[in-house]
Amino acid sequence: MNRSLIAPLALTLAGAGLVAAYLIVEPSRASEWFAVAVPALAAVSILIAVAVHRPMRPIPWVLLALGLGAAAAARAVAARDWYGADGFAFPGSGEAYGVLAYPALFVATIGITSDRRRARDLLAGSEPIIYVIALTALVWLAVTGQYVDDGTLPLDPRGWIWVFPLLDGLLALIVLRRTSRNDPHHRLFQVMGFAFLVWGAAHAAVGWTAYQGDLELGTPLAAATVVGALLLGIFGTLPGIPALTAGSGEASRVHWTQIFGLLFAALVPLGALILMLATGLDSTASFVVIAGATVSVIVLALARMWRLVDQVRVLTEQRGHDRHDQQPHDDEGGTPQGPGHRRHRSIGSCPARPTFTRCPRPSSTSISTDRSGSRPRWSWRGLGTSRRHATSTGCGPR
Repeated sequence: MNRSLIAPLALTLAGAGLVAAYLIVEPSRASEWFAVAVPALAAVSILIAVAVHRPMRPIPWVLLALGLGAAAAARAVAARDWYGADGFAFPGSGEAYGVLAYPALFVATIGITSDRRRARDLLAGSEPIIYVIALTALVWLAVTGQYVDDGTLPLDPRGWIWVFPLLDGLLALIVLRRTSRNDPHHRLFQVMGFAFLVWGAAHAAVGWTAYQGDLELGTPLAAATVVGALLLGIFGTLPGIPALTAGSGEASRVHWTQIFGLLFAALVPLGALILMLATGLDSTASFVVIAGATVSVIVLALARMWRLVDQVRVLTEQRGHDRHDQQPHDDEGGTPQGPGHRRHRSIGSCPARPTFTRCPRPSSTSISTDRSGSRPRWSWRGLGTSRRHATSTGCGPR
């Protein structure tokens, strides 16, 4: 058996075993840990693959594992409420905390499928982390923080049926756009897109059944939402991942839009914090989360932009030196010469191999004398055909 298939096959068997255990064991709070372990195992497998393969840009893969870990944590929090005093509720804590996984999933998916995924990052690589923190702060302020404060959610139950399927569908579209560009790794992207589609279909089926009040825990339908996370973990361990993430030897170009993107990401949590203070929103948890996100994003964005400006300066100086080196210079004075200037080397600086130049051969000659009339002088009339001579300083035989 191909050794490169050991990791995905082992993960498949382990995930299938956990799902089977979840279906066999009597439904309880303890049995939910089997379902929690599936996305957690997928996240750990991706982190191990990152450590083994050492991709050129590891941050998107780490964020993908972080998103799967957040989904596992949301399932654990929901299981505590399902078997608590209030019982199963839709929408509930599973939806309120589950949306926190999607900022990391979106940024990771965009980074993994990007055209620059194999180019060497001239900067620190913290740009995806900045975007994740900023988006997570917005999601917390709009959804999770509200649930933590008063137990309510911004949409009605019917609207929450389609929230997760819509997000999963958008992720699938981001991935599947790579399959239409004749990408050599399109089969790997098809697996990733299929995983998001499966996840979205499971979320739609579970959401509709829960809205109708017919969802039973411990059933195959209740376990369906972990299958998509398992497929994402299998995708991260496939044999083609090293070639997908290996460096191409080129460096990514620095664009001015990166500066505006970082500024926008830094202003998002700052604006949310100012809005909270202006409206007098009385929520300690939301204030702590938004304030922490604001400080983290501003510090990372400033460090990123500082390195961005430094790299732009280095690239500008390097381009100036390259243009200066491309111009021929005089050996003695170092002054640039025109395009018609022929550089002559002294004997001491000649290379080991002789240089060959075309030298003129006289077609007709005549003898004349100089003004004193005492010394003959040869004059060459016209240029005839030429022949190649090995010279050290110019034309003529050695």
